[in-house]
Amino acid sequence: MALRSTSATDRSSAPDLNRRWLLGGGLAAAIASPVGAAATAPRLDPSRSADLSLIFRKLAYATDERIGFWWLKGRRFALVDTGLIPFWDMHIGAAFQTRTLSNGQFEVSFLQTSFYTDLTSGRLLRTFENPFTHQIVDIAYPPAVASRLTFDAGGRTDAPTGFLANLARDARIGPAWIQGDDVWVEGNILLNGQAAPGRRPIRVNDLTTYFGSLRDILNPDMPMPLSGQMFSDINIWPPWLEMGDQKGDYFSRCYGRKVASFDAMPPFWRQSMLAAFPGVTANFAKALQE
Repeated sequence: MALRSTSATDRSSAPDLNRRWLLGGGLAAAIASPVGAAATAPRLDPSRSADLSLIFRKLAYATDERIGFWWLKGRRFALVDTGLIPFWDMHIGAAFQTRTLSNGQFEVSFLQTSFYTDLTSGRLLRTFENPFTHQIVDIAYPPAVASRLTFDAGGRTDAPTGFLANLARDARIGPAWIQGDDVWVEGNILLNGQAAPGRRPIRVNDLTTYFGSLRDILNPDMPMPLSGQMFSDINIWPPWLEMGDQKGDYFSRCYGRKVASFDAMPPFWRQSMLAAFPGVTANFAKALQE
């Protein structure tokens, strides 16, 4: 079936999963009530796994199969003895597509790319002079390759592959908070394990908070509401940076938005994708299924 990318405010029919959840709780009439009708306003309980899963899925992804996009803008630092040494600016973008599975699970096809720019000139970096070693290293940009993740109400259910398969892993949804019409939910990934003898243990701490509107989450005719994201990570040095025995950590702080189309992505990431991965930008639907 051909897929189309539409506006997040599109009032097309939502999938049975989302509509059944709302109607089963008697919430359809409440959503249609005036904003001031507090007595009949719908409620979500983040301590319930079904509610937590719905919050996460709608803020992070979608409840239908339309293609959505995320952008993140941030800065990469070295964190040494609690001091922050800036490295470069980060321009991160991703395309995703969600598919409902059985037993309350859902699968996300996800394609993410990153581009780094010089802090002063704003130009794309191909190499970087390491301020600790004073060596010039080639930046290892990841390829534009899709991956698939499986989620349920308790968190990610798929196992890591490759060198990550031997790492202890803590990846779960939540907690979530609701204040008025504002909703926040965490989606963190923590990995740790032993590297080669004599090397630092592997540590990956990806810390994400998604935020959006309660009414959007409860609206069955809004399967992919627009939302925002705050992201930080604290990791060990990547091998390509050639840090040697330098103490410290690899730290970033980013912010961003979910949008409904490639054209709504920030110009720098969009132009970089067109130059580096024209085949992907020509057909995101195909790239997400490869």
